[in-house]
Amino acid sequence: MSLKWSRRSTEPPPKRRLTLRPKPQKATTSLSKASTVSHVSIGLDEDHLGLSLLFSPAEPRIDFIFVHGLGGGSKKTWCKTGATEDFWPQEWLPLEEGFAHARIHSFGYDSVWTKRVDTRLDIDDFGKSLLGEINISPSLMGSDTPIVLVGHSMGGIVIKKAYSLARQDKTLSNLAARIQTICFLATPHRGSDSAQLLHKILQMANSSRAYVTDLRSSSRIIQSINDEFRQYADELRIKSFYETRKLQMGLTSTLIVEKNSATLGWPKEEQMPMNADHRSICKFDAPSDQNYVILRNAFVSIIQTLTSSYANEPITQESSETHHTDLKALKAFLDIDELPEDDFLNAEDAKLPGTCEWISTKDYYTNWIDQSYKGLRLLWLKAKPASGKSILAGHIISDLNEARSKCSYYFFKYGDHSKTKLGACFRSIAFQMALRDPRIMSALMQLEADDVKLDLENARSVWRKLFVNTIFPLVIEPQYWVIDALDECINALDCLGALLSKLDATISLRILITSRDLGPIEKEFACINVSCIESALIYPDDTFADMKSLLGAKADFILARNEQGRAELMQKILGKSRGCFLWTVLVVNELSNAHGEDEVDRILDEVPRDMESLYARSLEMMSRAARSKDIAKAVLRWATCTTRPLTTTELDDALRIDVGHSFANLADSIETRCGQLVNVDRSGRVQMVHETARAYLLQEDLESEFAVSRGTAHTRMARTCLQYLISDEMRPPRSRRKGSATPASLKRSPLSVYACDSFSYHLARADVSSNDILALVYNFLKLNVLSWIEVVAQLKNLMALVRAANNLKKYLDRCSVARSPLGREMSAIRSWTTDLVRIAAKFGNALVTSPSSIYWLLPPFCPIDTAVHGVSNPGRKLSVEGVSPKYWDDRFSCIEFRDSRTTAVASGSDYFAVGLSSGKVVLYSCATCQQYKVLDHGEQIRLLLFEEGSTLLVSCGNRSIQVWDVACNDPVPIHQFTTPQRILDLTIIDGSVTVALSSNRIAAWNIQNGATEPERPWYDSESNTALRLVPSAVSISAEHQMMAISYRGRPIILWDLREDTYYGNCGKKPPGGASGPYPYWATALVFNPNQAIDLLAATYQDGDLVLLDPFSDRIMVRFRADCHTLAASPNGRLLVSANSLGVIQVYEFDTLKVLYRIQTQACDIRQLAFNREGLRFLDVRGTQCNIWEPPILLREHVGNETNSDSLSSSTQPALVDISAPKTPPKVTAIVLHPTENIAICGNDDRTLTLYQLETGTSIGDLVHNRASCAIRTLILWDVNNLILSADASNLIVAWRVDLLQSETTAITFEGRLNCGRSIVQLCAGKDPTRFIVTTHNSDHLWSLSSQEIDSRIDASRRTGQWIQHPRSDQHVLRVEATSLCICCWDDWTHTITVDLDVATSALHVKSLSPCLNGQYILIELSEEYGAEDTKSLHLLPTSILRTDDASALAPHDHSTNAIPNFATLCEHISHVLGFSNDSTMIFLSTNHWVCSIDLENLYTNPSSYSRHFFVPYDWFSGVRNIVCGVSRDRSLVFARHDAVSCVRGGLDYVEVVEV
Repeated sequence: MSLKWSRRSTEPPPKRRLTLRPKPQKATTSLSKASTVSHVSIGLDEDHLGLSLLFSPAEPRIDFIFVHGLGGGSKKTWCKTGATEDFWPQEWLPLEEGFAHARIHSFGYDSVWTKRVDTRLDIDDFGKSLLGEINISPSLMGSDTPIVLVGHSMGGIVIKKAYSLARQDKTLSNLAARIQTICFLATPHRGSDSAQLLHKILQMANSSRAYVTDLRSSSRIIQSINDEFRQYADELRIKSFYETRKLQMGLTSTLIVEKNSATLGWPKEEQMPMNADHRSICKFDAPSDQNYVILRNAFVSIIQTLTSSYANEPITQESSETHHTDLKALKAFLDIDELPEDDFLNAEDAKLPGTCEWISTKDYYTNWIDQSYKGLRLLWLKAKPASGKSILAGHIISDLNEARSKCSYYFFKYGDHSKTKLGACFRSIAFQMALRDPRIMSALMQLEADDVKLDLENARSVWRKLFVNTIFPLVIEPQYWVIDALDECINALDCLGALLSKLDATISLRILITSRDLGPIEKEFACINVSCIESALIYPDDTFADMKSLLGAKADFILARNEQGRAELMQKILGKSRGCFLWTVLVVNELSNAHGEDEVDRILDEVPRDMESLYARSLEMMSRAARSKDIAKAVLRWATCTTRPLTTTELDDALRIDVGHSFANLADSIETRCGQLVNVDRSGRVQMVHETARAYLLQEDLESEFAVSRGTAHTRMARTCLQYLISDEMRPPRSRRKGSATPASLKRSPLSVYACDSFSYHLARADVSSNDILALVYNFLKLNVLSWIEVVAQLKNLMALVRAANNLKKYLDRCSVARSPLGREMSAIRSWTTDLVRIAAKFGNALVTSPSSIYWLLPPFCPIDTAVHGVSNPGRKLSVEGVSPKYWDDRFSCIEFRDSRTTAVASGSDYFAVGLSSGKVVLYSCATCQQYKVLDHGEQIRLLLFEEGSTLLVSCGNRSIQVWDVACNDPVPIHQFTTPQRILDLTIIDGSVTVALSSNRIAAWNIQNGATEPERPWYDSESNTALRLVPSAVSISAEHQMMAISYRGRPIILWDLREDTYYGNCGKKPPGGASGPYPYWATALVFNPNQAIDLLAATYQDGDLVLLDPFSDRIMVRFRADCHTLAASPNGRLLVSANSLGVIQVYEFDTLKVLYRIQTQACDIRQLAFNREGLRFLDVRGTQCNIWEPPILLREHVGNETNSDSLSSSTQPALVDISAPKTPPKVTAIVLHPTENIAICGNDDRTLTLYQLETGTSIGDLVHNRASCAIRTLILWDVNNLILSADASNLIVAWRVDLLQSETTAITFEGRLNCGRSIVQLCAGKDPTRFIVTTHNSDHLWSLSSQEIDSRIDASRRTGQWIQHPRSDQHVLRVEATSLCICCWDDWTHTITVDLDVATSALHVKSLSPCLNGQYILIELSEEYGAEDTKSLHLLPTSILRTDDASALAPHDHSTNAIPNFATLCEHISHVLGFSNDSTMIFLSTNHWVCSIDLENLYTNPSSYSRHFFVPYDWFSGVRNIVCGVSRDRSLVFARHDAVSCVRGGLDYVEVVEV
């Protein structure tokens, strides 16, 4: 039976428009030419190749370059007739208003396909030619004018290639910066079917043109050029003009370039339809031609925009690169790896013209796009799998972009782990909004500049920090969000509905969501106001026309006897498709390979409604292949089991290691061998055609040689990744890197990123009986683990370390069943499972700042018996001497308050607060636990609360509430409220502090204006009978708007705060359901803070811990825990409890599964609190506040793997026994001996301790009336070999010590200053008998023989510091922030006062240091009442410190403000630590790196400093001032709580940091 091939022409349906843009107004044409211009004429048949100058004004301010398309020329493309006057770029444009300063060029290249001579030239060659011509053009070389490129058809592709080449070549950066705008006229961005026809014609003529092949639809060259161009196009203004009329070609007519190919679909692109065909879009009858008018007006608009900015600010490389730099910084801040438009363009590419138009006829859609409605509008479109939801989403995005609406979007992808989380969606949308709105861009860049830390995986945190606090306050116009495949998001149900339900009603936000019709999603949206949300089901009838269009487009490739037979076949396919586009595509693809009617019938008859048989048929066809089956199997394994789709280059590397094959063109090989199940998208990513294909291949009972066994696949993939990780390419460096900041990563294999990120995922699922896998893991941990950590740190995603630790533990647990746990391999894995989590937590910021620090700088700071500390590295010289722990400690810090009991604790975003029985509230940094400031509430603190998303702190005593702004320097509350009853619990609801009182009433105060709201009672039933009992426990939930109250002998009462009414009761029931008094009552209650989780945890007086569903009064879990204090993590995942025996337990909130148990000393723990990230928790007990950082919190933060083959590790909780913490005296002051390696340390029990710096060990104590009284100030008075100390009681003691023998010779002086203020400084100079004692408002001159000689008290003065005069032994200087005075040692008289204009009234002198051979004094300033961090540095020239009589000086000598202020450097300094020589200042940076700078260079050019090593945050936890010194051998000596650590060799490591 013979078949004939017949084609059918179909007319596409008309395009729909959401809104009509106003037509551009026609500009008035001037017919006079300026006499000062150069006007060049090109003959009609002179289609010059290269760049031709058409018009040059006397003062060019902008350049236009016209580039023709396929078969055109530098003149004929732009000229409709044979007359020269129709050459409009040369003859018409110069006469138009607005073109007086426009220089015009035309570029020609050989694109005439009708020539008989073959050519190998392609688009890449044409792009290079265009770029080269522009670069060497005499008229363009010496200019900085902006350039506008105009391309017709293929000319637009040539322009894109040229621009990408310019951006990639650093020598052409200035030229690339000048290219500001590109206009595309009917440019086939996605290729053209006409090019395919032309290619066939050339083949029949035995001729070829590479550039014609390049233009075919789905051309990989086109895709490559588009991908390159997309990386750089953010800085461009793009205008796309597309044809709407068919071009007559013989007896037929066709659209040469469809709209979806002629437009890019990018947010900033301006699209314009033209009433023209492919030729007439660039050739015009007359200047009145409407199409010419549209182009001319567009050009005038471009000229006005570019020349106005050109006149004010010439285009430079720097001005162009600023935006590019900001974009890179924003991408890094938001962790944007891929351009957002990639998935949208994939959807657009798959969409056929005229499809998806049905959506515009639906009322629910037109209501959704209606801009008159304010507030939130959510449209949820539901449909079956593979029914075209993503294509529809792409169409809606395109429609909104065409209407110039503010549209952002996100496509969830289950097969790509990076696109399965809500946080990634929020960050991508924020990035897109920033691209459109400079204000949003600026606000987000400010967050980045402020070093705001984004918890990338925490959607709530991202929503609050990016949208609630930053973006939404700036939004004015309606915003449209399109979110596709929400059902493929793994954590959307945690909080999306709750977040949207709280959206400010003034924000006009329209969200369209597509997904499968799933009940959990519907439940998640239930909390949103019904007036704001609408859902709609997409039926097969809705998409029936689109399905017909799809079949119509594929019909030409299906063999049929005649048109009637083809129509019948199409109808049969439609009937079987049932709205499943994927099924239809797969069937049509198979039918296109059929070679007879019998085979066509068999394909259709054998294909069932589900797709399993279709997949089976695909595997059967693959089985028939004679060769390369092993390659197909390998591709299927990797495409099925990777954590994300690999690119072809990544997979190529993987297959080279896995099966020993490499490929010239892997994409073609995949298409040939397994293209029906695996495809390569336009971004070069290899993935399954659909999730159903993945599930089919992974079926355990699948009988096919291509079936994928999970265990086998993961074993081979783990082996491949590990073989790469132990290769020479991943070997650590032999020597330290010096002289630069974090080095760029070496040129590594494309597989490196995936292997580093995902090897452990496959390892956790690998065959544990495989000995070679275990050996590979051991060799990796022994040889290359540090270089792997470096690569992970370079990617700035340290959660990969925690994931690897989790997966190593899973592998270890599984191996332990069959192997001895004592083997060296098992021991190594066990050690690293702990170390990796600790490294991420303890050194995360350091690794991100300097990834190479993992080799030499960080291991010495780890406990000595850990695996990471024992890693051998020949380049390491840095050492840490002193007392070092042997193992990691779950307790990050223990803060001791010797004079007061701890009573309350709370944590905010940046600080945590500890309340004391003395009425003080002490604030600490969440990152470092370093003391920030102290507030005085005035009475014992009972409760503390930070307002989420702000710097407000609420402190609560027995009868009063105070509201503080902790960011304010003034330590005064902004509101104070009083109440006659005791406060049991408090929260903040809708801007009001809401409290539960012991009188069974609710009170509230407005935070903004301090207004008191009326008190209201609560009741235990609907009868509204007043309660007289005092509650035993209360929990108020702002998230649920509910309150739970417990009484002795009663069930738990639920009170609805929103409705202000009794809701019901819940809890444990009497035995046997008996009536009467309850024998139980709750002693602690806590709601789950996640609004989507309706759970309440309660502890009872009988020791039970109970998990309740309070709204249905059901007990979910119940067991004996004997705890009395509870706290929940902010995300609702964890619960922590404590009891009077010191036992702390961490649970999963929703199951009460015990995850971690800490046994401490028997002590009543009063309160618990998590930090905002849920990675630490705090407890207060006795006189202590403990900060805990157990690794389980970080592991839980990462969460479980989401794949269906995820594993579970051991269910046994970790048990940690923390012995009773000792409270040895803490080091509070240090002085270093100038000639011996000895440190003299003052402690908080009034003792002195001597330390040997070579070992960091104590060599003796000096005891004098030991007492609980800290030595505040300690100096070495080397003139008479005395140690002078002052303690907190103002006792001053002079010690004469033989430092080498560590013995006390004598206490030569003892006295006490009685003035009511604490001593802040002791100053001793060259005079061996006198010294100065300073408090905040007084100075006192003392003598060793007669004690106090003189005093000066001024309550209004500012705190200052004293220092020996650097040029006169007889004088001493007192320096304040605004002045200094010079005094005589003998009679303490003032000789000179000098005004210093260096600081505001809020700053005070922190330290004074002579430097630069005594030529300068370094003044360090900090806040008077705020943190001790350095705020300003100044160099005071000592040349102005004359000791002449003041009357002998000229008036201007009395004051000077010529003191350089190094403000840029100060932004990086936290504390000045000392000097390693006379000019090198050592300081601690704001991110805890020890750094240095040469002050001689700083004085003239403060542009860089040297970074040396990182100091762990816990070294300074609990202290306000860092106690440190620099020894004579350039070692750094730090006080670490109760001991001293000496860092030796740290300054030898140098990285240069530009500021």
